[in-house]
Amino acid sequence: HLICLILQTLGIIALNPDFHEVLTQADIPDTVLHLILPADEMFYTNQTTKFARYVKHLGARILVYMGLLTKV
Repeated sequence: HLICLILQTLGIIALNPDFHEVLTQADIPDTVLHLILPADEMFYTNQTTKFARYVKHLGARILVYMGLLTKV
């Protein structure tokens, strides 16, 4: 649950273009990219839950808001 809340918060911050440089310097795009890869979902969620789907959605949303659609 916590990872979803963190990703939602980052998504709200990523809506503002003024914060894109700060997020990029904090290496958020690369970190989020690792979360949306198919092989990594076993590290942050139980396979029986649907949280992997939400994490991938929220992570992809951050990348889209930052204009990094080609990475998705």
